[in-house]
Amino acid sequence: MKLKVAKLTALLLALLLCVTFASCGEDKSEEEQSIPVIDLELPTTTDSGDVYNPDAITSEPTTDVEPSTEGETSDGETTEVDPSTETTNPNGGGTTETSQALTTGTVNLREAPEDGKVITTVNEGVLVTVLDTSNTKWYKVSYNGQTGYISAEYLDTAAAGNVQTGKITANSLNIRETNDSDSKSLGTVTKGTSVTIIESSAGWHKIVYKDITGWVSGDYVEVGSN
Repeated sequence: MKLKVAKLTALLLALLLCVTFASCGEDKSEEEQSIPVIDLELPTTTDSGDVYNPDAITSEPTTDVEPSTEGETSDGETTEVDPSTETTNPNGGGTTETSQALTTGTVNLREAPEDGKVITTVNEGVLVTVLDTSNTKWYKVSYNGQTGYISAEYLDTAAAGNVQTGKITANSLNIRETNDSDSKSLGTVTKGTSVTIIESSAGWHKIVYKDITGWVSGDYVEVGSN
């Protein structure tokens, strides 16, 4: 009889334990089910239309790249460019270079193009220094320490390269209007005088002497002497 009571008691205890464990399991399951699950979806594109890739995000800082001042040569090598070596024309005409020009007639040197005040008069056959040709009708020039404008029509830059000097070998030599011994005499030049030769033709030299521009016989001029 005692044995039956013991078995019955053990059975009841086992049944009670099963009921207890089952109740705990249900409570835990209900707690897990009660936790809301939030599904976060990351956007695949940005506002600008670029594809968003979270794997591409890095923590490395970015640096600004300074513009290069090097220029590439034809053989692929690079060479440093010095911007200070370029001279630009403030009037928009590109780079400016000084050169010389020969006046082809008696012209006015003006303070400004066209109607500017006349500074002085420049005779024919005089060399002037050209400073600026951005105005194709009026060149900015320097003459005898003065700066102004001369009409480009009366300036010959090509002829300036042919200018020579000469020395008179005759005691007194006529400066004539044309390269002809019968033409009008404009004046005379004495022996040993240095003259500027601006043109040569048929044995005659066109010279500039003081305020006279005319022709003298090449027989009485030593070219290349000062």
